[in-house]
Amino acid sequence: MSFSASKEPFSGKKMVESLVSPTVSFMLDNAPTPSPLNSTSHTIGSTSSRYHRSGGTHQSSNSRRRVHSQSSHTSTHYSAQHSTGLPSTPSGKSIILMEPSQTITDSLTELATSTASQLDFIWDEIGCTPDERASQISVLLGDFRRLCEEKIAQEKGVAVQYRQTIIEAKEEMKQASKALRISVDPELVKDEIEQSLVDELEMIETTLEALRETAGDAKARLEEFSARILEASKALGTELEDTWLDIDSDLTDVRLEDFRNKVEEMDEAVQVRTAAVVQLLRDCQSLIRELRLDEEMESDLDRRILGSLYEKEGGSVGIVSTFETDTCTGISSAVLDDLTNRVSELNGEKRKRKKVLSEMGAIIGHLWEKLKVPDEDQASFTRSICGLGKDTIEKGEHELVRLQDLKAQMIGKLIFDAREMIKKLWNETNSSEAQRQSFKAANVTDETMFTDDLLDEHDQYVTTLTKRLEQMRPVLKMIEERENIIRERMEYEELQKDSSRLNKRGASKQLQKEEKMNRRIKNTLPKLTKSLSQNLAEWEEQNGEPFMYHGEPYLDIMDKQEEEWLTYKDNETHTKLRKKQEDKQMNSNRAFGVAYQALPGKKSSIEVGRRPLGDSSNTLQRAPSRGRAPEFAGKSRVTGSGGSHRSISVSRRENMMSSRPVTGSGGSNRSISASRRDGMSKAGSRSRSSSASRRRDAIRS
Repeated sequence: MSFSASKEPFSGKKMVESLVSPTVSFMLDNAPTPSPLNSTSHTIGSTSSRYHRSGGTHQSSNSRRRVHSQSSHTSTHYSAQHSTGLPSTPSGKSIILMEPSQTITDSLTELATSTASQLDFIWDEIGCTPDERASQISVLLGDFRRLCEEKIAQEKGVAVQYRQTIIEAKEEMKQASKALRISVDPELVKDEIEQSLVDELEMIETTLEALRETAGDAKARLEEFSARILEASKALGTELEDTWLDIDSDLTDVRLEDFRNKVEEMDEAVQVRTAAVVQLLRDCQSLIRELRLDEEMESDLDRRILGSLYEKEGGSVGIVSTFETDTCTGISSAVLDDLTNRVSELNGEKRKRKKVLSEMGAIIGHLWEKLKVPDEDQASFTRSICGLGKDTIEKGEHELVRLQDLKAQMIGKLIFDAREMIKKLWNETNSSEAQRQSFKAANVTDETMFTDDLLDEHDQYVTTLTKRLEQMRPVLKMIEERENIIRERMEYEELQKDSSRLNKRGASKQLQKEEKMNRRIKNTLPKLTKSLSQNLAEWEEQNGEPFMYHGEPYLDIMDKQEEEWLTYKDNETHTKLRKKQEDKQMNSNRAFGVAYQALPGKKSSIEVGRRPLGDSSNTLQRAPSRGRAPEFAGKSRVTGSGGSHRSISVSRRENMMSSRPVTGSGGSNRSISASRRDGMSKAGSRSRSSSASRRRDAIRS
């Protein structure tokens, strides 16, 4: 604002008139209605910022008092800066420290009057020209206008901030009530404002503080649950749904319960996964140490595997961290797959090395036995190896090379030893001469031709014979048992011929022994014979040759033994029958006073005639009283030594003897009887032979 120069001095009174005149009234056209001269922009802004930073905590009590204090401080600061030359009221009170209850017009009028009076006094004292005074007044009025415009803009900003804070508070109230599922008074959240901004804000914040407290507690718990869920999800290596990250839209107890259940579910999943990972880690560590891979440590995964576990109190084992680090695997799903694959790889490597060491150990053990390596050397080598590391395999390879060199030096002795073993096996397997001749390697006698191949051929043949012997052992065991029983059977038969054996000392033990022999003969022998017949037939079918025993098929041996036993029993039966007949004849001769004595030499079988006085053709009539023949009835009995009774007895015996068949050496009856017996024996033998052959053929088929 500028004023034109005038010759008339521009006094302080003129300045006051210009301030209150319509000429300068444009400065106050947009001024607000009378209100306190204070600034609340800083207070509102800081209050709003403090609410947002503290999660909803807002205090609005005595806000006007705080705003007034700040305004007073600002005014005082301004007064301190411009205290020089500032006017005061007529009563001597500073114009800036006037009570805010005065109107703007009165305040400005008083301020202008005081200022003009003081300026006139000073300018008069200085001797300022009217132009200088007009210039100073122009500058002063320009500064005043600028301050008024700034104040108006500032107060407008305060009003805007109040409205924005009220809008945000109402929106916060709506969201909090929606999240908590709580209804609020519609008057509090309507868009229209029917009272001052300060009163509106205070009324809203009164209700909002309770909502903020309730929502803050629920949100804090949801935030804790969400953090635990997120941590477990990251540890497990799984994707988490967005619903478990939303802690604003729903703050109800149902939502809290869902989060709590999810936390328990995730905790259980972490425990299960941890247990599985710990077990895999223990398996991996055990395999790594067993395979001596911890000494090589070529894999980063193996290094983390070895550093992932620690021992708890009580001896249990735990994982260092559920998250993957440089020294720990963690428990993620990817780690679970890696550990599973690693265990499979390590087990495969273990099986591979065990197979190599097993084959190598078998060869080394065979060479130790073949080369007759001292036990001390064997024990020393065994102590030098441990585990399944590569060093163990290398030591085994070195030992194998050493033994192969030693074998090359002793090859002649080894071949001769193998041939001795082959001979022994030939005998044990009852090999035939043709089978023995089939081994051509035994014919090589030139030691210059002894090679590893020749030794291997001998070893393979020994292995073949050994396997054959192992197959034959069960059958040979049964054969030996049967042969023992066959011998017992003949022994038992001989014992039965001695009738006085049970009258001697130890008769009870002898009787028990014979009973045991009898049970074996009657029960065990038939079972063994039947089982052997089946096994021998199967052997012949599988091997294409009969089972040999002492150079003869054992099936044929069994048939011969059966035939011989039947022949023996037939002969025993005939012998007993002849002896019985002879005993009867001797008893008959004794009845007539003549003792029968057999002539020396082998006797042919004699057909036994009818007993004396036993002829059923005797039909003579006997006397009714004595039962004698009619021709003797009436004759007296003579008992003297020369009496007729003796002559009658002698003549009767002679007549009876003459009636028997002729038994002399030239008698036809004896030769007929002997030839008949021989024919029957031959026929029985042929019948037994044919029946045994039929039985063998039936078993083989």
